[in-house]
Amino acid sequence: SGSIYAERAKVYLETNEPEKALADLYTAIAKKTNSYKVYYLRAQVYIKADKLDSAFEDLNTCLDLKKDYYDGYILRAELDEKQEKWNNAIFDYKQLIKMRPDFGMNYYKIALVKHNNLNDLLGACEMYTAAANRGVEEAKEMAANCANPKYMKKTLQKAEK
Repeated sequence: SGSIYAERAKVYLETNEPEKALADLYTAIAKKTNSYKVYYLRAQVYIKADKLDSAFEDLNTCLDLKKDYYDGYILRAELDEKQEKWNNAIFDYKQLIKMRPDFGMNYYKIALVKHNNLNDLLGACEMYTAAANRGVEEAKEMAANCANPKYMKKTLQKAEK
């Protein structure tokens, strides 16, 4: 069965043997192609082997097979960020928010992407505030700054220049 190969691949991944893990995952997929977890695991191996495009393809397949797989969206959002695909990262974090609206860290991650990479302070402020309202300590200072008209006016004027 493909699950035996997938389990052994997990061990190879943990022992930092990505080539052996990939070989087992190819076999697992050949025997059990409808398992979203196998594609997720192979994406992890691809990331470790720095084969990011292949990892992205496997995460897409994983999420096609299980549309509400939270861990799959987390890994794909992290991969999006690593590849500087900012809008894709925001999309994935929004999917995560739909699944767990009370988990503030996903709002915070969107805020960071908007603020640091897309130069969208107003959009970031909305997310900082949402994260702060859900208990994310790291977001509270920025949310307070966003609520300060002087700070916002000064910061937005700098951004226009």
